[in-house]
Amino acid sequence: MKKVLLAVVGVVVVLVVVGVVFGDDDAPVEVPVELTTVGATPAAADCLPVASTRPVPQGPPHRTGTLDWPVVPPDSGEHHAQTLRITPRFYERDVDPPPERAVHDLEHGIVVAWYDRELPGDEVEVLRQVADAVPTNRFVVVPWNRAAFADGRHVVLTAWGHTQRCRRVSGQVFADFVRTYADKDAPEKGAPV
Repeated sequence: MKKVLLAVVGVVVVLVVVGVVFGDDDAPVEVPVELTTVGATPAAADCLPVASTRPVPQGPPHRTGTLDWPVVPPDSGEHHAQTLRITPRFYERDVDPPPERAVHDLEHGIVVAWYDRELPGDEVEVLRQVADAVPTNRFVVVPWNRAAFADGRHVVLTAWGHTQRCRRVSGQVFADFVRTYADKDAPEKGAPV
């Protein structure tokens, strides 16, 4: 009886360790409650509902050079073979990382928050605060320096096949988006960058 009990306890310990090490692929990414208090309220952020591409596109072959996408900023599509590092978590406008590399991050399940040249400086600072508050390695903020986004919505959240466009930065909106869409539909979800 003692051997059976030890065997059962051993199996339970192994299952717990496997669960901790590998995690649940479908578990939402956790974000801190404090993030929800940063920036505008969801209503004041004036965000459009999340637009989702169905069926979710699969990862295309890698390309080189400057790419154009039918939707700006892209939430999927062709991209470079190299990902964009997520450290730093916030990229300054003058750094201007290639968006083609950020799209590769999307393929790995990373949420990319894009901001255009028209986002006011005070909102950029709030965006920096949000980037600092998100504890997950599944999030990065990237400038879009090619043109202003449409409809006066200067900050856009994207995950593979999902987009939400906002006029202002809202920690609550960001937290909900990251929790819902990070690693959700990406062809290579969970892959490191």
